[in-house]
Amino acid sequence: LIADDLLEALAFSAAGVAKAISGHNEYIDGTLQESFHRRSDHHADDRSDIQEATISSMGTVRREGYADLQLQPLDLFSDICSSPDAECLRRAGSRVHRTVLVLGLQKPVPTLHGKSGYYPMYIDLEDSVAESMFKLGYASLVWPRDRCDKLNFTDFAVDVVLVNPSRWQGENCAGSKALHEIVRLLAPGGQLVLASQAEEVKSELLKLNVPASALLQPTSFSNVFLRVDRRVGSLQDCEACGLDKSASATGKCQPYLQPDYLPATDPKRSMAISDEASLSKGRLHNWPLKNVLGSQKEDQWVDQFYKAKPEWFKANYVKKDGIRKKELSGEILKLLQKAHSLLDAGAGSCTLEAWLRETDKFEHLKPMMSFGAYDCSMLRICAERGSISFQHDWLQTLPMCNRCKFELVMQLEGIHHMSSRELIEKTVDALAARLECGGSLYIADISSNHPDLNWTSIAEHRLLAASHEVKLGRLKKQKTLTLLAKKTAAACHSSEVKNTAVFAGDAIGHPDIAFSASE
Repeated sequence: LIADDLLEALAFSAAGVAKAISGHNEYIDGTLQESFHRRSDHHADDRSDIQEATISSMGTVRREGYADLQLQPLDLFSDICSSPDAECLRRAGSRVHRTVLVLGLQKPVPTLHGKSGYYPMYIDLEDSVAESMFKLGYASLVWPRDRCDKLNFTDFAVDVVLVNPSRWQGENCAGSKALHEIVRLLAPGGQLVLASQAEEVKSELLKLNVPASALLQPTSFSNVFLRVDRRVGSLQDCEACGLDKSASATGKCQPYLQPDYLPATDPKRSMAISDEASLSKGRLHNWPLKNVLGSQKEDQWVDQFYKAKPEWFKANYVKKDGIRKKELSGEILKLLQKAHSLLDAGAGSCTLEAWLRETDKFEHLKPMMSFGAYDCSMLRICAERGSISFQHDWLQTLPMCNRCKFELVMQLEGIHHMSSRELIEKTVDALAARLECGGSLYIADISSNHPDLNWTSIAEHRLLAASHEVKLGRLKKQKTLTLLAKKTAAACHSSEVKNTAVFAGDAIGHPDIAFSASE
């Protein structure tokens, strides 16, 4: 240890000093005050050799159009796992956990930001709370109270769920339905954290639902539980992915887990992830194809395309020598490099986010959000890559705050599926509605599946009528058509999103849902 580390180590417990000297790629156990330090031999950026993250103040976040906002730490935990001790989440969970859903907390959680390696999404029941998180640069959704038991994420969608039971309340937000839904989202080896000081709330949550509680294991922290990383033999398997609510609404089953599934917390996989330059890239590069094959009883999108084009599939998803996006060139690449917030509509398997993380262009986006896939298997690729994406039909109002707008909205290779002029116009309207003033909409796709429809002409006419500036193009040596639109001041006066989010059929299997075979 260098001299500064020795001075800091004097304040740690004996166990913590032993870990520091041994050079383990773990977080040091001990009493932490305003900052924590960690040694690693591999990580150069968000998992750097010696990291320091100040917990007493998260600093100032600057977003165009908003006043400077100070983040105030939130003391989440009542006993051992407390907010000032930021490393308790890692010690009770895993050093390779990245994605976090935060349910029902009204303030940001410092533990999840800075150099922590986590990537959280906040979900609240009130528009104002979701808006405050978004203004601070965090991904956020506002969720209807009558749908707390129907969260639009695939099975095993995230590594960590942090929930405030005292606030996550409503007709379907508390009790066995909500707990079953929360546990459904947890990846094998994932972590459930209860941000509540009431022991009776914790015990009440766990006793209400036998299937859900059978999938959870206690830890040394009384408010932290781990999701088992294997199938529980005493529970029946759900008939389909949990996004198909007709198959899992009873709460009597466990999400199907393949016999050879390899969790991120597996020692060998975890070591491979940790050996990468960063946790973000480690999760991108180290996930087994078998985790997304045969994920349901019937063939899914992944199964079909892997069988049809196995080498193409491997080259696009599971290789380690770089991720390419042919649509990202020229003017849009410049816009992407300058943008501070991004919405990926029809994200598929989250290849755009993967490219941004691979090329070190992700961290400056505050926030980036992704949604829309053909089925659960596409979203499972997102989860394996350490990305968060939710399912929603882009023809319906998104479950975001009314004033949550983005500097850049992108739709790649999905609009050609729209089967009528009306659907193309509705798609363009929905995407443009999420642009902030001066923001840009970029659509890149092949010609329409329907020969009598020219999506570029229809979209251009619609956007020009709404006072946007529009530029059409074609990618060199490709059949891909492009549309780039800018939201002018005149267009801003005529657009105001009203959050009446609709969840028609949860968009699974919808013939016009945004997806792409090449995503």
